[in-house]
This record gives sequence, structure tokens and C-alpha cells, in this order.
Amino acid sequence: MVQPFRLIGSLRVAVTLLIVIAGVLAWGTIYETRFGTAAVQRFVYQSWWFQGILAFLAVNLATAAFLRYPWKRKHLPFLLAHIGIIMILTGGILGGRLGVEGQLIIPEGKSNDTLQLDRNVLVIHQPNPGIHREFLTRFETTAWNHAPHALFEVPLGKGSLQVVVDRYYPDAVGSETILPEGEKENPAVLLELSDGDHRGENWLFCRDPDRFGAHWGGAHVFFLELDTEAAWKRALKKEKSPHALPPNGIVLLQGPGGKLAAILTGPNGERKIIPSVRIGAGVRHPQLGYGLRVKEHWPRAQIVRDFSNRSNEVRSEALHLIARQGDRTAQAWLGLRESAALAVGEHPVVAEYRPAVRQLPFSVKLLDFRKIDYPGTEMAAAFESDVELNDPERGISFKKKISMNNPLKHRGYSLFQSSFVLDPVETTVLSVRKDPGVPLVYAGFLIVLAGVTTLFTSKSRKSKI
Repeated sequence: MVQPFRLIGSLRVAVTLLIVIAGVLAWGTIYETRFGTAAVQRFVYQSWWFQGILAFLAVNLATAAFLRYPWKRKHLPFLLAHIGIIMILTGGILGGRLGVEGQLIIPEGKSNDTLQLDRNVLVIHQPNPGIHREFLTRFETTAWNHAPHALFEVPLGKGSLQVVVDRYYPDAVGSETILPEGEKENPAVLLELSDGDHRGENWLFCRDPDRFGAHWGGAHVFFLELDTEAAWKRALKKEKSPHALPPNGIVLLQGPGGKLAAILTGPNGERKIIPSVRIGAGVRHPQLGYGLRVKEHWPRAQIVRDFSNRSNEVRSEALHLIARQGDRTAQAWLGLRESAALAVGEHPVVAEYRPAVRQLPFSVKLLDFRKIDYPGTEMAAAFESDVELNDPERGISFKKKISMNNPLKHRGYSLFQSSFVLDPVETTVLSVRKDPGVPLVYAGFLIVLAGVTTLFTSKSRKSKI
């Protein structure tokens, strides 16, 4: 029984483990430059096999110390050094397994208590009968694998929904094609705008809340739908409009039967009504001088998205999904923080690819954000946030200034100022970390230092003797 213990606690095993760890760290550094910090953390440093190597090294050190038993005074530096290193390794393993790290994004004047983690999830949601499943993904850790063919299965009553991710692009570039003959009604217009030699085209979709309007130059451009004849007639009356139209507006209207009209507004609310807009016919805005022309008008427009990949660096992720339920199949592309409806089964299914989130036990409100520039430039020399922390569970509320070297600490969490967004609303980005292994690591360093100090002091006493 002693022989296996001597092998486990031998110097040969310790040196072998240290060489392996050094090799993994060198490889991890190269991996991080290719795929990013989040990927190397999950694939290497937080992986079970790397932390298993660290645990084996801790066992090696503990066994080596145990083999010296019964201990004598001269063994004290040796024991302290081994205990300290074991504590450092244990703290690192605890931090890797139980630690929390992410970002807290707070617009000025708002509160937030939801932490965005550095890992992503695929969310499958069906409102009826109320099914919500989140699957933790690891695509970014093997970013070179663009065809993962990962299967996610969601039980649905008697059957199941199968979702296959057949393509993953870490550095995706999206493209879009508009086709005229889709399965569902989706009115769209292709509007050409011009100002002298400057020209631009915009696809507008009157039933899409994100794409029914746009800005072009100094104009507000909208495509609206009026579904009754009475609403159409009221809109085209000069003396009264059923809508509060913006100044400097270009408003295209679609009425019953697909007919088109336009209302052009000036800076002071002046209105020019064009009761009939023909495809290809040019119109000029009387105040802005912009030319406008409807090049296409499709009642059943279909948006087809596609993606290509530029590199294996994790910059702009995208997934391609194929969903199957029974004999029905649907597919869609999802960028990070995007969702898509999948028409399978009796009820629609929504798929979403986004960062995983974690609820904090407190909320943080951004009172004021300040960006301090280097003199004569727009480069940030420093930036800081005045925040208010509210912890209703403990009845705590206080204000604090967070800057790059001045974090906020509460309930084991540390909030650091890491970045910011200025448009459209000033927004602070705080890095949040909770590491239960930190006290062990700090204590381990102190114990190692005590062991080194004891070694030198004991040698000094011997030399005097």
C-alpha cells in the first residue's frame, strides 16, 4: 500500500504534472489569441480535465507531505509551502467551478439586476402550451467546427420537437434577399431616395415594427398600412390627419386592395398629399427637395437571410437551425441576441440565441455616467459611473462611484468599470465577478510566504550556531 502512495507523492509525478500544466498554459495562450478569452476559459481553464490536472497536483503535494509524517520542526517550511500551494490550487478549482463572471449593462437613469454571462444559450419557447427550455451551448469553444450537427430535443405532449444546429459561424457576415412571392401577406416597398448625386434605397415593411420606418438625410420615412376604406379617406383629407405625422416626413400609405398614396410633411407641419403613387413614378419633396420613387411594391414579400463566415475568430456568431416536429420542417438563421419564429406543429415555436443570464440578489441604478477625454481629443482618459445599489432582501441601499480602479463590492460580487456606450443613451458596462476561491488563494499565498520566511530564518539560526 505504501508503494502506490510513494509513486503518487513522488517528485517525478510532480515534475511531469508541472510540465503538462506549462504546456497547457502555453497552448491556452495561443488558443485565446485565435478564439477569445471566453472560449479559452470554457474550453481550457474551466474544463474538467484541466481542473482534474490541478486536483491531481494537489493530491501529489498532499501525499508528499503525508509521507514525511511524523513531522518535525525542520519540516515546517516544507509543510507550509505544500499547504499554501494546495490552498491556491483548491481556490483556483473552486473559482473555475463555482465562480460567476459576466456583464451588467445599465442605461443612464435605469436599473438592472440581470447579469449577462460569458456563455451562450439556445432558447426554445412555445407560448402555447407554455414550454420554455434553455440549452447551454459550447459552439464558441470549437469555433473551427462550422458543421456541429448538434441536436436539441424538446418534449411536446405526445411527440417532440427536434432542433438541429447544422452550421455555426464564429465570424458571420449576413446578407438579405427580398423575394416577391412569400407564403404569407407581408406588404413591402422598395423606396429610392435622391438628393443631387446622392442616392439610396430602402426596403420598408409596414407590418414589421422594426422595419416600417427609416431615416434618410433629414427625412423621416415611413410605410404604413390602412386596412379600411374609411381610414384611407380620412388620411387623405387635407384638413385633418388621423396620425400625428413627424416634420420633414415621407409617409407612404397602403390602403385596401394594395393602393398606394403618400403624405409629405414640412418642418412646420405643412402637408402635401399625393392621392395615388404609381410604381416607377418620381415625386419631389417640396421643402426638402429630395426625390423619391417607389421601385417595387410586393404584397407578399419574403425575407431570405443567409450568412457567410470570414474567419475562425469569435466576433459575430450565427447559427443555422433546422426544426422538425412530425412531418413538418422549418429552418432559420440566428445571429447572437436574435430570435426567429419556426412554423412547425400547430403552434409557432420561437428560437433565440443569446448570452446566458443570471439574476443578481440586488439591483444597480445608473445615476450619472462621465467620460473624461484627453485634452484636445475624443479619446477616453477615464470614465466613471455614479450608481445606486438596492438590496431589498437585506434592506441595504447606498450610492457609490465606480471607476476603473475603484470597484463596487457587495455580497461577494465585485463590479468593475469596463466599458461604455454613448449612443443613443449613455450606458455603462460593468464587469461583474464573484469568485469563492479568492480567499483561499490569498491565504495560500500568505502561507507560502510564511514557509519561505521560516526556511530562511531557520537557516540563519543554524549558521549562527
